[in-house]
Amino acid sequence: MSRTLKKNDPLNDLHGWLIVNKPSGIGSTKVVSTIKKKTGIRKIGHAGTLDPDATGILALALGEATKTVRFIGDALKTYRFVMRLGAATETDDSSGKTIKKSSLRPETQSIIEVLKSFEGHISQIPPKLSAIKINGTRAYKLFHEGSQFELPARKVFVKEILVLERKNKNEITIEFTCGKGGYVRSIARDAGKLLGCYGHAHDIKRLTCGPFNIKNSIGLDQLEMMTLLELQKQVLPTETVLRGLPDFHCEAKDIDKILNGATYKIKEMPSQDYDLAWIRFENVPLAFGKVKDEIFFPSRVFNILKTQS
Repeated sequence: MSRTLKKNDPLNDLHGWLIVNKPSGIGSTKVVSTIKKKTGIRKIGHAGTLDPDATGILALALGEATKTVRFIGDALKTYRFVMRLGAATETDDSSGKTIKKSSLRPETQSIIEVLKSFEGHISQIPPKLSAIKINGTRAYKLFHEGSQFELPARKVFVKEILVLERKNKNEITIEFTCGKGGYVRSIARDAGKLLGCYGHAHDIKRLTCGPFNIKNSIGLDQLEMMTLLELQKQVLPTETVLRGLPDFHCEAKDIDKILNGATYKIKEMPSQDYDLAWIRFENVPLAFGKVKDEIFFPSRVFNILKTQS
């Protein structure tokens, strides 16, 4: 037996990242179930859901790539949205019922200055229509049931908030880049409060997610029309989200050793120890783990290479 990549079985090769441009009106779970139905793949993960009304990047991990979701969980994400002035809603976006109104419309420069105050490490209360769990139940489920509850503030990192355009006196187009747990709707709500005019988010679109960009995404309607082989060509390699981490090469004779979880003496002589690194054969990831004293210790193995006679 020798180790090699199978090229003749599309289902076995569907390990990697599929970047979907989610349309408005459906939830992220619907997108996942659509891809599962089309491909037959049982293991599909994601790098953060999108609200049904939001559009843009939904990064799906297929097969063995689900083991790399943890490496993109804290990655920066960029959103573009419209902040509507003059009204607060119960959902902090345009899908919810208006609960407060104001006739005040601040000058654009005041809006820019207030939004800039949200950059950096901030404390943010998530929207009630979110997937955060409260005593084991999702907040959005409690909201739809009419339950009364409060969500605690969380620490989030906001890298940048840019005002792109003042469309009219009521609407501002904004680009927002944040780390894990940042909410566009909370920014619109909180900025509106500080400005004294109230505000909510509208037309939310996720443009980037870690290494993935909406320019390289595929519409769900396109995916549904593709053959399995055509879809396979759209799948990005599993190692896409590992790039940037230290990586080391494995010789062919040692592949089975690593895939069985054994330690491996690194030939490239790393200059230091690493808490997190990965090892590959050619360009195929075999495992990730730590490096100590020039020894690689696997913590998770990828079953991408298949045994073929």
